[in-house]
Amino acid sequence: MSAIITKKGIKIANLTIGSIASLAAFTQLTYLISDFNVFMLSLFAIPLSAMIVMMEFKVPGQLYNFASFYFNFLGRGVLQILLGIMVCHGGALKLISSFLLVLSGIAYCLFHFLPMVEEPDYFKIAGNSLTVGDDEFDDGDEII
Repeated sequence: MSAIITKKGIKIANLTIGSIASLAAFTQLTYLISDFNVFMLSLFAIPLSAMIVMMEFKVPGQLYNFASFYFNFLGRGVLQILLGIMVCHGGALKLISSFLLVLSGIAYCLFHFLPMVEEPDYFKIAGNSLTVGDDEFDDGDEII
């Protein structure tokens, strides 16, 4: 079965999602005086969304150890829903961008359970995954 959603489509979606979230978070920096909580949310949203864009070009070496949710569709979907909630303060454009982020987050959560969606190459980090029945740590000693 061929993949319906290709790696190039996922890359374009990630770049778009990261850009929308970053721009919405940057515009919330103006809330420093009027609403400090919104300002603080934007300080957290900027690096989370910038990492989505950056990973399309270069994956940081230790990122899998510290933020493994970037390496599967379910983690990305939950992150996008979180970013949509974080940037929803403000005018109509921010509400539209947060709606798009939540909608894409739900789609990514669905992609996790659909086998016809092809994962990007950087989702498959060599040597970092164990599956059920994997005998990598089996030393052959059986207790009888």
